[in-house]
Amino acid sequence: FPVTIKVRSIGELRASIGTFDGEPAFLIGRSSGSRIGGGEFRWSASSTATDNDGTIVGTAASGRWIRIVADVVETDWFGVSDTGADTSSALVAALAASANKTLRFSCSSGNSYFMASEAVVPNQCKIDLNGATLQFYRLGQTYLFTLDSVANCEICNGTIYNTGGSLGLSLDGYRQTIRGWNITNCRFANLTFGHGVGVVPCIAVYGKSQGIVVENILATKPSGYSDINTIFISHWWWNTPSYNKAVSTHTQVVAAFPSNPSYWVTNHPHEIVIRNIRSDHRLTQAFWFSGSYNVSMSNVDCAARIGAYVYPGDYGSDYAAPEYAGKVSKNILLSNIVFTEGESYGLYFTANGSSGDLGPCGPVACQVTVNNVVLAGGTGAGSGFGVFMSGEVNTRLCLGRLYGGWQYGVAIGNACYGVEIREFQISQCTERGISIASSSGQPAARNITVEDCWIFDNNTGQGNLL
Repeated sequence: FPVTIKVRSIGELRASIGTFDGEPAFLIGRSSGSRIGGGEFRWSASSTATDNDGTIVGTAASGRWIRIVADVVETDWFGVSDTGADTSSALVAALAASANKTLRFSCSSGNSYFMASEAVVPNQCKIDLNGATLQFYRLGQTYLFTLDSVANCEICNGTIYNTGGSLGLSLDGYRQTIRGWNITNCRFANLTFGHGVGVVPCIAVYGKSQGIVVENILATKPSGYSDINTIFISHWWWNTPSYNKAVSTHTQVVAAFPSNPSYWVTNHPHEIVIRNIRSDHRLTQAFWFSGSYNVSMSNVDCAARIGAYVYPGDYGSDYAAPEYAGKVSKNILLSNIVFTEGESYGLYFTANGSSGDLGPCGPVACQVTVNNVVLAGGTGAGSGFGVFMSGEVNTRLCLGRLYGGWQYGVAIGNACYGVEIREFQISQCTERGISIASSSGQPAARNITVEDCWIFDNNTGQGNLL
């Protein structure tokens, strides 16, 4: 690499003008006296590309120094700093230069970076945190990362903390840390999430998204913070193109649901794999799936007031809008699941609305299969349900244990059809082990199978089974 120009800082490089096209230059370091952020450049005499302070340098009418880049972009090229100052603008620039490449945090494992504004993730970008911690401290309605109609992206290998606002990993929504629509073949792995304050999803998948993998996730709590809401999934929808509204304030792990019927009625998330998720404290809510299909979740161990919701395509006052007919959550497989310290619901499956009553769509199927699950109640469980179903079709619970003071073990309600409960152990409920009943004016449950179950030590005044 024959060097005709050697400079000691990026400012010095910017002030240098090449003498011929392709002329090489060597940057010793971003700052004089440092070797951090250095590298090799070549002069492009005709370039008018915008100076991004990392891979493109120069402000003349024409002519730019272009960094020689293979497959990896380093954050220190752009001045992403672990000094404790806000490094948002530098990370935004680094991401913009990382389409079809890996953006790697150039740090010693455990270094912390502070962010106060969002950054856009380009197409086919892998963000390797490389053991770093991102601390997001912006208060209000904002995001850490935005993904929008991108494919083959990945975020992995680090920690993301919320120390005063919204923080976590999510894909689209309102006040979520990573926001995006219509993402394809994206992976989020080997990540630790912690929240100090706020009710915001960590990992959420919206719109016409497919081929999503979420794996090896830990929900934790930053030192010195008392808030237990660490991993989130929220259910949101667009009421108008300019206003994004939260339907609930639950704290959750992974959410998947479509947007308003007027815009994305056919765009339901699908082909989603979630595995190896755990928490080291009690979450408000662990998982929420809505309007999703072909979802597999396995190897989960979380303490959670609410374990998992499975809902149709929308939720709220218009939960059963005709536009959503047939667009419910379906083909959901949950296996090797442990939810402890439950309060309201261990698992809540409904193909209808928030009340479980049928709406304009009538009874529609969720088609959920649960294998090898433990649902343990905790404080407040005496008024909750281990499993609640309404409007379910072809839903199966197999090989499970349910205990710990739930009011009802399994409640099978309106319009359920073809529900099977096999090889379940249900005990310590304050009222009934299994309840099969329907609301007034609603279709009855039918074709219910309960086989090889051990239902015992529940409230004898109410009975083990009704």
